[in-house]
Amino acid sequence: MLLVPTRRKYHQFYTPAQNMPMAWWDPSDEETIAESGGSVSQIDDLTGNAYHLTQGTGANRPVTGTEAINGLNVLDYGGSHFLENSSLGTALGGTNTPHAFYCVFELDDVSSTHVLYSAYGSGTQHYWFTNTTPSYRISRKADDTTEQNITVSTPPTATPVLAVVFFDGTTCYYYVNGVLFSTRSFNVGACTFDSFELGAILGGSGMNGKIAECFVTDASESTNVRQRNEGYLAHKFGISLTATHPYANYRPLVG
Repeated sequence: MLLVPTRRKYHQFYTPAQNMPMAWWDPSDEETIAESGGSVSQIDDLTGNAYHLTQGTGANRPVTGTEAINGLNVLDYGGSHFLENSSLGTALGGTNTPHAFYCVFELDDVSSTHVLYSAYGSGTQHYWFTNTTPSYRISRKADDTTEQNITVSTPPTATPVLAVVFFDGTTCYYYVNGVLFSTRSFNVGACTFDSFELGAILGGSGMNGKIAECFVTDASESTNVRQRNEGYLAHKFGISLTATHPYANYRPLVG
């Protein structure tokens, strides 16, 4: 009898590289960090799009090598620390440009003002995710328009959170640990952003806490891709997803 060998099918774990983001920063990959004595001057963009985040002022640099989430290195922000990239701010501008922001972070407290990320321009234009104690909000504003806000629940302190801000061009959706918390229609017209900041807005109102892996997509992705991204981050950083999430119990695979 002739034995015909069968081909074994191998799978690999999904990463955001399967649906390459617009920008992607991962401080657990410590080779992507430029630092001196733990003070971070740059973290490289993993996508090849060169949206590297930088900080030229020593007093405003976050710290690496001192904090971790699930045993993985993260950047520690102390209120006045932030990293920025002007080109990414420009890319997020325009008229209601769709994008999604994924991030794992952990707050030190909720009594002070935190800004997780922002894009802003001259005058009064801005787009940001900040806390207005005791709740968080996502805001968008163009010149001479009324600020539009979506109020969301305050993340807990000393607990890692997986947050997704998904803006499809008309509606903003906010997910925490795989659960849709709130939605809001955003239609404020054209915004011209000069810069993107991780950890602050206009160099102030900074973050007090840890920021782990983050990436920005163009929000053209499907629900399945969003859930794969959530599953990837949740299992990597030890965050529990809601029981009904398709990747609550196992990491997403490809192949």
